[in-house]
Amino acid sequence: MTRDEWMAQGTRRGWSRKLTAEARFRQSLKAVGDCIEYTVDIDTRADKVHYGRVKVGGRRIGAHRYAWSLVNGPIPKGLQINHTCDNGRCVRIEHLWLGTQSENIKDAYRKGRITASFVKRVPAGRS
Repeated sequence: MTRDEWMAQGTRRGWSRKLTAEARFRQSLKAVGDCIEYTVDIDTRADKVHYGRVKVGGRRIGAHRYAWSLVNGPIPKGLQINHTCDNGRCVRIEHLWLGTQSENIKDAYRKGRITASFVKRVPAGRS
């Protein structure tokens, strides 16, 4: 799905509880540079990367995980959704990729976001 398609499906503010989770999600998107950011319910705890969270079926899930699931279906067990743009709020499908925790750590190392000592601490069996 392209950026324009995402934005065309609802960016107005003032959603109500009568809307579906998907409609509320789509209304909470904002183009920021090359990314499409989810702008509501951002996890701002110091130990987090400020991911957006979406309430679906009474529980909160990562907005990037929700966006992936809307377009591609369920996330396979043992895999996670990673960002090529390194922006935790981004839900643009073209910026998301399916991979393992180990692949995500190696990607972060290649981009200079973590040190080699952290990569060596990844537990065996997670690659």
